[in-house]
Amino acid sequence: MDHDEHPSMIRLVFFICAVGASAACAAATDDVQRQLLQREQSQTELRLRMQQQRERAAQPPQTPREDVQRRMLEAEQQQRLGELQERQAREGIAPAPPGDMHREIERERLPQASSEELKRYERERQVEIQRAREADAASSKP
Repeated sequence: MDHDEHPSMIRLVFFICAVGASAACAAATDDVQRQLLQREQSQTELRLRMQQQRERAAQPPQTPREDVQRRMLEAEQQQRLGELQERQAREGIAPAPPGDMHREIERERLPQASSEELKRYERERQVEIQRAREADAASSKP
């Protein structure tokens, strides 16, 4: 081995080690992001179910029809939340490349989107409950 080749070999080994460490770090970051997203999604799902239970306890259905409508609405909300979470999982796990502000903003917005979705579900439920009560009141009039 020539004296001039030795520094080049050392630089090559150093470069290979740096690339390997960078790849391992990126894989660990992806795994952490995936776990954080799963945790946030589980918490959001739990908050939706708790919100639905509180609503049922605070305003029990007056009629069987209202109970069926409420259960259908709750199932639809849970399905839509699942769809939102699947979309977040597809779009939100990949780390943003440096300088990609749009993707970084979207990643930061994901937990807020889940919270906003829960609030929207609550408003929808209130509207549906009010409609069902008005329909029941109108049908019970002579």
